[in-house]
Amino acid sequence: PGPAASRWSVNFEGFDDYVQLPALSSIQSISLWLWIDPQQLRNPVYLVAGKSALTGRKKSRRLLNELVFFSSVGVGSMWANLFVDGARALIEWDSLPKERWAHVHLEAAAQFDDELTLMSDWTNSPVSVTGNLRGLLTEVYVWSRELTPYELEGMYQGWNGRANDGSLLAYYNMEEG
Repeated sequence: PGPAASRWSVNFEGFDDYVQLPALSSIQSISLWLWIDPQQLRNPVYLVAGKSALTGRKKSRRLLNELVFFSSVGVGSMWANLFVDGARALIEWDSLPKERWAHVHLEAAAQFDDELTLMSDWTNSPVSVTGNLRGLLTEVYVWSRELTPYELEGMYQGWNGRANDGSLLAYYNMEEG
């Protein structure tokens, strides 16, 4: 299967393209459909990068920006689970398919607040970076909870992912403008 909206997507050429999401609270997981070009022009690249993630309540809030990233050079310890096409995968870059549409779902170990970038070379990351991710991105979902295996399989099979329980914090249907 492919994304329901695969005819609409944003093309990332690997130079200065990225998506900056607005500040969101209580992020627990992120789902997206992407196609990664196997011929990256430059490495390392970031699929997800946090800017100033905070977790916890009041006095116990702590800065986690070095923990909220998923890149070709490493994965921040904030991520607890990775699912690719509805199935659990090792939390590493090599788990992401190249040169085909893939449904990717990342779950955090705890809820956090942040402004996330997608497909970037996030310069505030703990790792020195030199380029952006090259490929296509279509649907992006940000959740305040983990998804069930049934929901993950459903999204992979074409369910639009819109939950009625208020856990969907944001939905973005990407298309060239």
